Amino acid sequence: EVVILNVFASWCPPCVQEAKTLTQFYRKYPPESGIHLYGVSLDDDLNELEDFLADREINFPVYHCGQDFVDNFEIETIPTLIVFDREGALADYHLGIASMKELTDIMDKYR
Repeated sequence: EVVILNVFASWCPPCVQEAKTLTQFYRKYPPESGIHLYGVSLDDDLNELEDFLADREINFPVYHCGQDFVDNFEIETIPTLIVFDREGALADYHLGIASMKELTDIMDKYR
């Protein structure tokens, strides 16, 4: 199984822009397809995060992370995609907004 982590924050304009594409990608490639998409939020205000998720009808699982996650994965910009291949190895990073084509290319490369 391939795992894609989308690191984002509700206050980040590019993250807001990317949210719709990620929701469409998850609808097209649910976990049964062998691709597991998870959101990882950097939000400090969990109420704002919950409003963001509801307002944008985010359909994939989202988790809140702390500074340890940011430090361990050396997150310097958001949005960032972190990709783990079928063996569970860290395989790729994508910095900035990912288009549907870029998401599909990642899926094809690692699935």
